[in-house]
Amino acid sequence: MTNDIGDIIISKINLLPFIDKISGVVKIVSYTIMDKDNKPIKKTLPVYCKAPINLDACDDSRYLDLCPDDKKKSVLYLEDKGIRFRSAEGNKISFTASFDLVCWLNLSLLGVPNCSFSAIAITNIIKELIGKGVPFQSGIYQRISIKPIFEQSKNTNPFTKYSYNIEQQQILMFPYDYFVLSLDVDFLIDARCIDTIVLNPPIDCLRA
Repeated sequence: MTNDIGDIIISKINLLPFIDKISGVVKIVSYTIMDKDNKPIKKTLPVYCKAPINLDACDDSRYLDLCPDDKKKSVLYLEDKGIRFRSAEGNKISFTASFDLVCWLNLSLLGVPNCSFSAIAITNIIKELIGKGVPFQSGIYQRISIKPIFEQSKNTNPFTKYSYNIEQQQILMFPYDYFVLSLDVDFLIDARCIDTIVLNPPIDCLRA
């Protein structure tokens, strides 16, 4: 459910003009590569399961699509904060999903002369997410209501969990900007719409 609801959120905002690299719910992926001296280096990055990955790449460039750098106008993705069961009435099962919407902005490429663009970006995102304030439906998910909760303090670095060289790249300082917007999404599922589980034959393939 988490990935589905995340994709619904992204579908509401992916056409905003400041958006460059965008994804739904990411996973924190750790892996090891060898440096030029053949020493192992552990990397931890945000990876979107539906993102196209260059399997022919021999280095970690296949995973860098959501990493901030000076060639991207912006990077936006969702971090999963869990789903809470709320209630069940007859066949109607209600949930609340929580997300952190993480956005990094390259002010130079966006043509922004000021030291911050967060307020404009956030208000435009909220406008698209809440729409007319009327719950809507998408697939099996009914009465979807997206609620912006709060913007997190910029004294907190949202990228500390990842293997970015903050001191060298300075991705938190001008001409860059960033914000984290916490969201709750209320929705319900009619149990009669849930498909019965049918297992397909095993897939015989090589692990990438």
